[in-house]
Amino acid sequence: MAVNDKILLIYGANGFTGALTARRAVGWGMRPVLGGRDGRAVGALAAELGLESRTAPLTDPGALDGMLEGVDVLLNCVGPPTVVPPLVQAALRTGTHYLDIAGDCEYVYSLDRHAEAARVALCPMAGYDLVPNDVLAVRLKELLPDATHVDVGVLAGGASQGSSETVLVLLRDKGTQVREDGLLRMVPFGSRRLSFDGPDGRHDGYLFPFPDPYTLWRSTGIPNIAAYVSSAELSAATVRVTRWVEPRLTNRTVFRLARWGARRRPSVNRTGEPADQRSLVWARVRNGRGGTVEGWIETPPGYGSTAALSLLCARRLLTGNHPVGACTPASLVDLDAVLGLPGFRGSANLAPPGRSGRGSGSEWSRGVIGVVATPDGD
Repeated sequence: MAVNDKILLIYGANGFTGALTARRAVGWGMRPVLGGRDGRAVGALAAELGLESRTAPLTDPGALDGMLEGVDVLLNCVGPPTVVPPLVQAALRTGTHYLDIAGDCEYVYSLDRHAEAARVALCPMAGYDLVPNDVLAVRLKELLPDATHVDVGVLAGGASQGSSETVLVLLRDKGTQVREDGLLRMVPFGSRRLSFDGPDGRHDGYLFPFPDPYTLWRSTGIPNIAAYVSSAELSAATVRVTRWVEPRLTNRTVFRLARWGARRRPSVNRTGEPADQRSLVWARVRNGRGGTVEGWIETPPGYGSTAALSLLCARRLLTGNHPVGACTPASLVDLDAVLGLPGFRGSANLAPPGRSGRGSGSEWSRGVIGVVATPDGD
């Protein structure tokens, strides 16, 4: 590895996001081991990139432990969240730090004491779906320390087939949740609306089953949290249909039909996003006296951003200077490190003193792990 000669293994490297992440890692001068369940596909990509490959099925604990032998950090790029437990348990058994891009936050956080005992870090959702939200909320809390509420708005392009299926699993297993006075509460999908401003104007969002009520609570301690999404695909009619389906997804037949529909939906360039689509994360905090602070982060398309953000978190774990236990991305990287990535930018009020938040991401180059001068691998 390029970081302290430690070893990063990317599991699910033959999938779309996994392969994108592997290529980005090589572009950054990293030499990860590629892992997965399909030995032929993983081996082909590893041969192309000149990397080592290892194969282990999720159903074989012994094989998973063998795959992680000598590995310092495991980055899981496989979804949906139901695949997380075998990999997390293997990481705990072998003393391997764990990251994923679409994991079950509630499950991983329940293992906090086990992770502390094993002296490992477990960090779910270390990709586009959470890292910008997390570091943005932490910075806003620093600007308004007595904040009691945080609302997050995400402007998203189209969802890929894999992301659509992941949302169905979340709706089935967790429902749409908000946090009120510190407690989680289930509410109907899309039952609240939010308007938020970005660099290109105003956007209207619907309440969405993002993991923020779990993660932002751990990162900021703010007791009232809700997250919304704005997408051209999310019309009022789509929200009504999804709200009707949501409580029925526990029925196997209904879930299978919904998953069949997600798998048959058209997508753009396999990701669901136009190649020139930029994504936006906006957040606002407020306190009990009416004070508010808001800001935004604009990023490249979500899947490319996930590759860069997850590798940023992995690099922090590879340095050896990090917390142990179940943690959130904001405990590994901060806003300045995120805005140091190529193509990322933030609103001017978020910039470090003496810097402009409106320029290119390369202007924001110093974060919690030092200078983040990484080439854009794609």
